[in-house]
Amino acid sequence: MWERPLPLRTHCPPSVVGALVILPAFASATVAGAARALRGPDASDAWTAAAVPQRVGTCALVEGPSVHQVIDGAVERVGVGDGRSRGRAPLSFEPTADAASLVDGVLYLSARGRLVGVRVSDGATAVTVETGAEIAEGAVLWGGRGAVVTRDPGLVVGFD
Repeated sequence: MWERPLPLRTHCPPSVVGALVILPAFASATVAGAARALRGPDASDAWTAAAVPQRVGTCALVEGPSVHQVIDGAVERVGVGDGRSRGRAPLSFEPTADAASLVDGVLYLSARGRLVGVRVSDGATAVTVETGAEIAEGAVLWGGRGAVVTRDPGLVVGFD
């Protein structure tokens, strides 16, 4: 149907909301770009967020009316429909992996030796799971319980 060149190769997947394809913000040593949305039918530009990152900590996740991504040490939120800022919540730690999970307004991030769930509204810690691993590669949650996969050592850790 269509194709558009990207200025940077990324492993972060796009998100699709309605007729929009949302691309996450990205940063490398030589090029950076804000989150942006393309119209699915023809790849025309829908919006580009204002904040161009210096450091990108995670891939982007969509929940409700916002796109959430750790950028420059904070959870940045932009509106799905217009790309305008919906707020910024500073983090007290730097994520150790770009994989994240988002459930009910809590963003689960890898931190040294633990998985940390922070509220996207204010960046406050909602839950901490001690894993003993440098990197938590992802978490899933269901019915008040969860599981996280870690790297070095390779473990699956269940929690509630």
